[in-house]
Amino acid sequence: MKHNTSSAIFGALAVLALSLTATAAAQDNVLENIPGAKGKMPTIADHPDMGQLFGMQWMAWSDGDEAALDFGAPETDNRLWSMRCDRPANGEVRIVHQIEASLKDMGAGDRFGFTIRVDEGQSLGFIARMELTDGEGGKYYTPRFYTSNRHSVFEALAKGERAFMNLSDNKFSVHLKGSGEAIKKFLRACT
Repeated sequence: MKHNTSSAIFGALAVLALSLTATAAAQDNVLENIPGAKGKMPTIADHPDMGQLFGMQWMAWSDGDEAALDFGAPETDNRLWSMRCDRPANGEVRIVHQIEASLKDMGAGDRFGFTIRVDEGQSLGFIARMELTDGEGGKYYTPRFYTSNRHSVFEALAKGERAFMNLSDNKFSVHLKGSGEAIKKFLRACT
């Protein structure tokens, strides 16, 4: 009798294990067919390194009340990602993130999703919008989003190796070599 009970329990566990395996496999297949569902981790193959061609680096500077953090080419105005301190009248400190990207079919004030995933960490989502900026070539619209100076994105960027980004279906990545010290310097000046 004991043998039959053990066999029945073992059989039930085997069926349960097969069922869970099949369910997990089916869920993986379903995820692949759902737009926007988290499937495989991002790679450089589908998120090209946007700074490599121009030798971009992480650079921080401060000058009195102004502090900035840039991912760009040294000794040029070529920047991919710029962060600046903003101190509104309410006394809070916020960070203005500006991504130098032109987006098709986007105009003044348009809003859209923007995600950053550092290495294999959790994807962080933001709402970006097209805002007017003034550059060497004149005024133009570019994506911007805002965070607090204590947002978890800074710790992730400072400790990671690569940030994978998706800006309204424009996928790219940036290396994070040297980001830790630059971010610390920037945040110390932006309090």
